[in-house]
Amino acid sequence: GEDYEMVITTNAGLWRYRIGDTVRFTKVNPYRFVITGRTKHHLNVFGEELMIHNAEKALQKVCTDLHLEVLEYTAAPKFTGTNGKGCHEWILEFKKDPKDLQKFRYSFDQALKNLNSDYEAKRYKNMVLEMPILHIASKNLFFKWMKTKGKLGGQNKVPRLSNERKFIEEVLNVSEEEIKQWEESKKSNAKSIASREPFYWVTPETRTFMEKGYLDEGQTVEERAREIANHAEKILNNYTDLLSGD
Repeated sequence: GEDYEMVITTNAGLWRYRIGDTVRFTKVNPYRFVITGRTKHHLNVFGEELMIHNAEKALQKVCTDLHLEVLEYTAAPKFTGTNGKGCHEWILEFKKDPKDLQKFRYSFDQALKNLNSDYEAKRYKNMVLEMPILHIASKNLFFKWMKTKGKLGGQNKVPRLSNERKFIEEVLNVSEEEIKQWEESKKSNAKSIASREPFYWVTPETRTFMEKGYLDEGQTVEERAREIANHAEKILNNYTDLLSGD
């Protein structure tokens, strides 16, 4: 089936509002559809129309076949010459690195061909698209990159597919100095938190909730609570300054 972008018009005032989701119909009588991705999450610089669900299914198949697990990934197009040819460049973080990256690379490329006829056409004899470039990310590379961007937390996700190279270049160039600064800052914050009185409102229910994905790697509930409190205090101080005219 085809993927369609959702555009909504309502009698409440929305007019051709593009919500950013893509859908695919599974049935037309009655109408049934599934959400297949986001309009921004695709690769189409070379006319390959590679959607996020293509990438997810291809990775799932290859990982199942080779007994691997991909934790995080991102991809972007890369031009390889002046003749308009190029390829896709991928950074993948595995739970356990593959023993044979070339085998994974070939299998992944083949899976994408089987799932997407446009990708297969562009890959035909390398006329437009060449074999993808794969990088194995070091442990927690994406986590560290998100941390340097101040984008940790459940509402922030690693950009999967992008027609621009901004994200992939940033991930590739996360410097050791940035990582060192982050680790030193984390140690400093931990010492500061340890010297303060505990949060008595951190109940067992709060602890259970935070431990379901709302903590950074190695972060305690108390540290996260202090981080939230400091952020709230900063907002309140700014609001107070605004009201007082300072």
